Amino acid sequence: MFSIKRNIMKKAFAAALAATLIALGSGMSASAQDYRVDLNVGAAWPENLSYTDAGEGIGNAIGQVFAVIFTFGMYTPHSDYERVESLYLPALALQGGYQVLPWLQVTGDLYYHYANREYFTKETDLLPDKTRMVSRIALLPGCKFTFLNKGAFKMYASVALGAGLNFHDTSITTTDQETGTRTTSNEKGVNPRFTVQTVPIGFSVGRALYGFADVGIGSEYTGFRGGIGYRF
Repeated sequence: MFSIKRNIMKKAFAAALAATLIALGSGMSASAQDYRVDLNVGAAWPENLSYTDAGEGIGNAIGQVFAVIFTFGMYTPHSDYERVESLYLPALALQGGYQVLPWLQVTGDLYYHYANREYFTKETDLLPDKTRMVSRIALLPGCKFTFLNKGAFKMYASVALGAGLNFHDTSITTTDQETGTRTTSNEKGVNPRFTVQTVPIGFSVGRALYGFADVGIGSEYTGFRGGIGYRF
């Protein structure tokens, strides 16, 4: 009788121990897999080289930079305007990520840009002869690599490739020299573009709620980006 009870108690104890070990193992696994999803929002400055003239594409702007370099500053981009006034927003970025390995995160970045420029033929002109508004969006899937993870402090690098669209609206005003009559023509267009964005180095501080800053080189921004995020 007692042996039967002992056997039952042993089996119950073994079952309880196994359940405890499984629970501990699950807890350890869950703690290792904490913060699978990462969402952050930020702003970047300054923009890439072709920011306010996105309709012409980044290749034209890069070509002009190399022309200046290889002519030792003798080359200057042609312009029919003496004064240019600009209004623009920093590049706004929304990023979502999924942690597949402790050091590797699969990401998706959504960027939005806005810029408006007014061109004046003469420095003293009160009305612009040309206005150009550009809105840009881009979606870039990519990867983020964490190479230093010290609890609340992390350092990372990332690379992303994707595609985007430039929406531009240009108004050009011409003045009849005899009558002084001003005539305005409008041109709207959408240009597809290839996008690439790299972050050689960045860091974040915080666990679930965190702040971050990084240095970027690419089509969406070449400069600094900062913002806040949340992991869960």
